[in-house]
Amino acid sequence: MEQVYSLKQAAELLQRTEHWLKVNARRHNWGSKLGRARVFTEAHLMEILATGTNQAAQARKPRPIKAKAPKVRMPEPVAGASVTPLRARPEAARSYGRTA
Repeated sequence: MEQVYSLKQAAELLQRTEHWLKVNARRHNWGSKLGRARVFTEAHLMEILATGTNQAAQARKPRPIKAKAPKVRMPEPVAGASVTPLRARPEAARSYGRTA
């Protein structure tokens, strides 16, 4: 019968953190589930050593940067005018179904 290792024991043998092993085991379907716990055999550990270290070392693709909406500027008041120019209310300030 093959030796069965817990997540903590397997992480110590692989010289990785428990979190790293837990996340990558779920992502790459390493090990076996025994109830809620994930357990590893020597064959699983050899598979992780063969494939896992290369996959985890790859960098992730950066997220695309979202373009910010341009800032709305108030129109400049006309010199000598006593009336403020009108502008539309922003979408967030509109109250649908009620009068302002």
